[in-house]
This record gives sequence, structure tokens and C-alpha cells, in this order.
Amino acid sequence: MPADQAASAPAGATSRSPLSGYIRGLDGVRAIAVSFVLLAHAGLGDRIPGGFGVTIFFALSGLLITTLLLDEVEKDGHVHVGLFYLRRALRLLPELLMFLAITELCGQLLGWKTTNMARLASLFYFWDYYYSLGPRFMPDIGYPWAQLWSLAVEEHFYMLFPLLLAWTARKKSTMFGLLWALVLVPPIWRFITYYALGFSWQYNYTATDTRIDSIAWGCLLAAIVHGKRGDDIGKKLGFVNPLGVIAGTAIILFSLLFRSEDFRWTWRFTIQGFGLVLLFGNLLFARYAQWLVDVLEWRPIRYMGRISYSLYLYHMLINRLLEYWLEPGPVFMAVALVSALIVASASYWLVEVPLKPVRRRFGSRVR
Repeated sequence: MPADQAASAPAGATSRSPLSGYIRGLDGVRAIAVSFVLLAHAGLGDRIPGGFGVTIFFALSGLLITTLLLDEVEKDGHVHVGLFYLRRALRLLPELLMFLAITELCGQLLGWKTTNMARLASLFYFWDYYYSLGPRFMPDIGYPWAQLWSLAVEEHFYMLFPLLLAWTARKKSTMFGLLWALVLVPPIWRFITYYALGFSWQYNYTATDTRIDSIAWGCLLAAIVHGKRGDDIGKKLGFVNPLGVIAGTAIILFSLLFRSEDFRWTWRFTIQGFGLVLLFGNLLFARYAQWLVDVLEWRPIRYMGRISYSLYLYHMLINRLLEYWLEPGPVFMAVALVSALIVASASYWLVEVPLKPVRRRFGSRVR
């Protein structure tokens, strides 16, 4: 959602990452991910894996942000942590503030209920812990803010990871040790919270400490690829081949079809992250996957990926408003999706696009 792709490598950059610059196909992957979320929340939650769409977003964020930070380390010798935070704030806060203000207005007019703590959790990015540990209103009367849990997880990643990478990036063994720890420790912690501590499934699903590995898998792929030279990177990665695609697809399908509750809130996120690494690697570097990349670069699909942050913010508010006039069903779903595209486009063009020159001034490579 919030992570941007670079427009191109900056002048004078010496980055060795084959992922530097605009990465073809990833806007299309964003479009697929947000489609999962929108369709699931519009009435197909029993058939469409909306939660997996969020997991895709997490892995993409890790992949893109790590690539940008490693490029910065290679070019300048260090991470510009302060500028990174500023760029993230300019990217995320304006649309979030507009969304929260519009939701507050709707809530006041229609008699929805919330708490001041929920307002603070939404504004200061701790909705993941509020949702899993704090008081919650039922969906029919509460503010439609539940989707903000994933933004909180990503923001916590944005706050901590640049500091950790600044400390470890110059020594590869230390950096990879950190990344493997971020991949392997959270699933162990999920077992402890779920079985030993008796935390709710919501905690393992939404809390930063139990979901950060979904982002870390993307970070790990970016670090593995960074430093690879040559035109055919795929040959240098052992999993970029048809067997890798088959394995990645099988892993993802298993994670979605195996419905054990214990599995869903413990191992599921781990194997999904591994499966996404296999699939992303093949999408990005396998020559036989270029036809799929071309499809994902189709302009309407790419545009939907560009406005995915706005779509993710507004879609549940739109669904809540439509419930006053429409019954659940195909008509509701069609109107909800079209309305979400219209509102998200307005937010994108009125709020995000005008700020792009400002963000570029502070080093953003946004297109």
C-alpha cells in the first residue's frame, strides 16, 4: 500500500540492485492485493482471501523499502533516517488525515460510536494493538477503521527498520542475521502467544510483534538480490525456475485451503511469506514470466495499483454508507467497487499528486 516505487535511479547512483528504479509488474501486484481486500469486504469474505491481500502488501513494502535503503547505503555510505521519516510522513499522513476527518464527519451525522482511544490509535498508528487488546464496538455502530491495523504494522516497520539497517547494512553477515531473526522469531512468538499465553487470534493476526515477519520476507528477498550483477539475475537465484513457481503456488494454495484454526494463527503467515518470495522472485527475474508482467503493466491495472492506498483507506467507509441503501449481494458489490474507485481516484488526484513535487524535493523517487 504505502511503499512507493522509484521513478529511476538517481543521478550519480552506483546501486548494484537489479530492483533499483521502476519495477515492472509490482503496481499490478498491488492491484491484485487490494482487489482481494475490496472483494472480501464487499461480501465475498468466505471465498476471497482478503487477509492474504494484506500479506502481499506487507511483503511488497519490505521488498521496496529495503531496496531503497540499501541503495542509499551504497550511494552515500549511510541511511538518511530523518529524511526517510519525512518522506514517509508526506506519503502517508495527508490522505490518512483527510480520511479520518471525513469518517468523523460521517460518524457525527449518522450517530456512529467510537472512543477517543480509537481516534488516537487511528491517528498515531497503534490501531493494531487497540484492535487486538482494547475495547471494540460492533461493526454496525463503530467507525469503519478496522483496516487501519495493517497501516500501524507497516508504520512500526518504517520507524524501526531504517535504524536497524543503518546499524547493520555495512556488514552483510550482521544484516542477514538481523533479517533471518525477523523472519524466524515472530512465528515462534506466535506459538507462545497463542498456546502458552492464550492471546486471542486477533492478536496474532494484527499485532506488529506477531506479523512483522510478513514484511521481513520481502526485506530478505531484497537483500538477497542486492549485489547481484548481470542481465540474467534469475540464473543466479536457485528458486527462479518453473519448480519454484510450482512450489510457491502450492504453498500459497495450501495456506489458504487448510482451515485449521491453530494453523491459521501460527504457521500460516510464515509459509505464505516463503511462498511469496518464491513467486516474487520468478515474477521479477524469470524471462518466461515477462508475459505476465506485461499483463500487470496494463494501464488500468497499473492505475489501480497506484491508488491502492486510497482504496484501502476508504473502501470500508463506502461499504458502511452503502449499507443504508443496498442489501448485500451483487448490486451492492458492484456499486461498492465503483464507488471505491471514484473516491480513491479523487483522493489520489486531490491529495497525493499535488504533494509529489514536495516529496521529490526531499529525495523521494516517486513517479
